[in-house]
Amino acid sequence: MHPNSLSDSELISEKKFSKILAEISLKIRQSLELDYILNTAVAVVRDLLNVDRVFIYKFQSDGSGIVEVESVSYQSRTIINEVLYDPCFKEDLINLYKNGRVSSATDITNSNLPTCYVELLLRFQVRSILVVPILQGDDLWGLLIAHHCIDAREWQNSEIELLQQLSVQMAIAIRQAELYQQLQEELKQRQQAQTKLKQVNKQLKAKLTENKIYADIVKNMQVGLHVWQMEDLNDVSSFRLKATNPAVTNLTGYQEKEIMGKRISECFPHLLKTDLPEIYAEVIHSGKNRDLGEIEYFEQRIPHSIFAVKAFPLLNNCVGILFENVTVRQETENELKRQKKVMQMLTTMNPDGIFIVDTEGVIQFVNPAGALLFGRTEDELIGKAFGFPLVVGERVEIDIVRPLDELRVEIGMAEMRLGNIIWEGKEAYLASFRDITERKRTEKTLREMNEAIAQEIQEREQAQNQSQEANKKLTNWVEALESRNQEITLLNNMIDLLQACFTVEEACQVILPLIQNLFPNTYGSVFKISDSRMLVEAIANWGEKIPEETLFAPHECIALRRGEVHFVEDTQTALTCQHLPQPLPKTTLCIPIMAQGQAIGVISFYYQEKTNITKEEHQLAVTLAKQFGLALANLKLQETLKIQSIRDPLTGLFNRRYLEEFLNRETYRAIRTEKPIGIIMIDVDYFKRFNDEFGHAAGDIILKNLGSFLKQKVRDYDIACRYGGEELIMILPGSSLENTAKRAEQIRQEIKQLSVEYDGILLSSITVSLGVACFPEHGKTGEKVIQAADAALYQAKYEGRNRVVVASNY
Repeated sequence: MHPNSLSDSELISEKKFSKILAEISLKIRQSLELDYILNTAVAVVRDLLNVDRVFIYKFQSDGSGIVEVESVSYQSRTIINEVLYDPCFKEDLINLYKNGRVSSATDITNSNLPTCYVELLLRFQVRSILVVPILQGDDLWGLLIAHHCIDAREWQNSEIELLQQLSVQMAIAIRQAELYQQLQEELKQRQQAQTKLKQVNKQLKAKLTENKIYADIVKNMQVGLHVWQMEDLNDVSSFRLKATNPAVTNLTGYQEKEIMGKRISECFPHLLKTDLPEIYAEVIHSGKNRDLGEIEYFEQRIPHSIFAVKAFPLLNNCVGILFENVTVRQETENELKRQKKVMQMLTTMNPDGIFIVDTEGVIQFVNPAGALLFGRTEDELIGKAFGFPLVVGERVEIDIVRPLDELRVEIGMAEMRLGNIIWEGKEAYLASFRDITERKRTEKTLREMNEAIAQEIQEREQAQNQSQEANKKLTNWVEALESRNQEITLLNNMIDLLQACFTVEEACQVILPLIQNLFPNTYGSVFKISDSRMLVEAIANWGEKIPEETLFAPHECIALRRGEVHFVEDTQTALTCQHLPQPLPKTTLCIPIMAQGQAIGVISFYYQEKTNITKEEHQLAVTLAKQFGLALANLKLQETLKIQSIRDPLTGLFNRRYLEEFLNRETYRAIRTEKPIGIIMIDVDYFKRFNDEFGHAAGDIILKNLGSFLKQKVRDYDIACRYGGEELIMILPGSSLENTAKRAEQIRQEIKQLSVEYDGILLSSITVSLGVACFPEHGKTGEKVIQAADAALYQAKYEGRNRVVVASNY
């Protein structure tokens, strides 16, 4: 609430103004962020003058202006970022502001201001106005403007003087911030230029490296290179050598200095006696590559050689000549031909069948033994498909059919082995066949004799095995008994530990190691049904594979649907639960967790391999689930008792005892983290009238509905409590005074829209009064802040109810 005038005792003293000015000036001049400077200035000025709106109007380069920053009360309209057009704002008025003029009006409706200007101000709900120019030298940067909207206000000289001095400090700080921004932009542009320069240098280095690589390739390649330039396109003798490489010396015997830059008649006159110069000229004229094939070369400096020559066109009437000495290769090919003849002679005398097959599987050669093995002639086999797998390195036994005459055939066996060879300069396979028909017949006879002997030995061993089997059963029985004793011991230990647990998480930490110990070949999950009984959620997992399915509906589990154990030995053929993980386990076992005759969860065991669960394992799993269900029921009971001890039974909100514990804890945390705590005190308006008119049951219905409403509106880390009677309270950790006030106003408006029905009667609109305070602004302890909020609440009651009042700082 704003007074119409200020008494002498309320006027800010000159000494206090000086102190405030010094504090504000220091705060804005310590920052180089323009937004911070401007926002800090308007916020402090509005708080200091206790007005409805303070903003900074910044002039643009085209003469227009915009509201740059603003501090406005929640009751007043915001004009932030609006471009304001004032038809009465003349050029002479701008000049007056440039000369430092301050403009003010106590009440614009009773002032000498032009009508169009008054209409503009009334459009923004303005009653009183104070305008102070912000100058940077001779330039008008903007205006610092204060609006009072509720009623008329008289502007004090000390206030005007303070704003004038503040505008000077703001102009200095704004200039510093703008210079800082210009410097940052110049530094950014310089960094971008340096980055671009680095990229150009990197590309240049890469190009130089690429050229050097090409030069190194030409220099180090073993193929000779000549670059000839045809100086006269009509004269084939005008070729001059323009470039060569070191390999030429080894290939021709000529040093580079002997031939470089000379004409073809000066360095290689014998080439003019061939058709090579004409071919070089043709390549230049046609612009096409030419493969000259293999050419014999006779030169005194080197032995007789054969070169493979290729020519390709270049720029400036040049032709490149690549030549490679292939003399050794020719000699090698001749040697291979000779070796082929020798091999053919050797294979002819080899008793094993020899086949040479190309990579397409076609027979290229067969020796006489090979033809005889298959009962064919060599000519009948060559050119035909080989017909056997081409697997190198493995010995393969194959069946063969040999024709004896036109009516009879002989079935035999052969051992085949395949290897890689080079045949006529190409890759091929060499297959060798050895007739093993007689050997196989002998092996069969021996095998039959061995089988008879083995049968006799087996009969003797069966008698021994029967005796060993009896001993084995006795041993297994003893081991099973020991295992049952160990399982009973582990279950007893688990029961003791479960009874000591305080939370479901602790209970899971007890049961999971036991499951992994007793069922080592499984993985799975422990699921719990939600309080609404609409969802089932995984609370723990075990095993190497973590199931992805963590949430499903109760009807998707057959064990929960039937209320009994559901075992599936083979998930590929039987009815399975819908919540199973993917890929499906081979075997599953789902056991409902029961408490007081009701299912509260399920334990699902998954087996990666198909498993036939024994009766003992089945019973052990059921016992484990039963004990875990009893533990969960006990924890649920403990939780219910705890909730009853901290909750108000009527509203469902926290009670006053929990409020004190929570507020003490959050106060210590706020001191440590230097964060605020918002407090809202709420009281139902005319609550006694509802009780008197409709009875106390109607009042209880109102409080119960308010409790449900507030529980929906609190964040996870906020709480709502019943403070006493019809007084409710909200604690908002981390919420500033401004945000808490906005939250209180939102709650007030939404409660006003609530519809409460009692005994078939729709009660009249419910309103509340709210008091807002904040730690540490209104007290160093939680109790002090609650007292401040309570005082603000009573002030709201005093001012007419159905409103929000923020506690005073004084």
